[in-house]
Amino acid sequence: MNVKSIVKILTLIIISSLLTSCFVLDKLKALKLTDKKIDQYIAAYNNLKKKMPQLLQEMNKNPQNKDIGKNQFEQINSLIKETGIKDYTEFVLLNAKIGSIFSIIQGEKGMSDFEKLKEKGDKMLSDGEKQLMEQINNPDIPEETKAELKKALEEIRQSTKNISDTYANNTKWANLVMDKVKGVSNLMVDKNDIDVVKRNESKIMQAYTGFTKPYDTGE
Repeated sequence: MNVKSIVKILTLIIISSLLTSCFVLDKLKALKLTDKKIDQYIAAYNNLKKKMPQLLQEMNKNPQNKDIGKNQFEQINSLIKETGIKDYTEFVLLNAKIGSIFSIIQGEKGMSDFEKLKEKGDKMLSDGEKQLMEQINNPDIPEETKAELKKALEEIRQSTKNISDTYANNTKWANLVMDKVKGVSNLMVDKNDIDVVKRNESKIMQAYTGFTKPYDTGE
């Protein structure tokens, strides 16, 4: 995941959060996450993941049938309620809350991975520069060869500068967006909610695999 994707993910969270009414924010804040709630959410998510292709097929076959939408909603609501979740509304709230926290966690990990990748790249360029300098300072190397080595050295230094400038610009915006996202998320989550999602992160990731994620950018 590159910085561009991270920014897209976080920007989508901000936009969707800003569109959420104060009423919904209050509901989200009041909804406390627990390990049991996570298990119920994952069970409901998996139920819908299995059933959605069939429901979409039914809708495509009978687009003029006004009862299709109602029947499908009843099926969806039933699949959700059998997991212990109160109803469709509670599932939507859980999806919004868990999805936003999960997205932030993944965004932070992506930024950390990008930082580590840059550090490795910087080391490779630095090592390459040192090797060239050793050759340039070697009295046994012909001047013509040294001239070529100096050109290569200048290219490495320019590449290092370009990478650093691009990284600084991208991380500046990524950090800015992340700060905004966390500010909005604080309106509907607390430390306990975050801890619960982190504790169940692998299970949530497994549920999201092969299905549209709350933070999917389409890339």
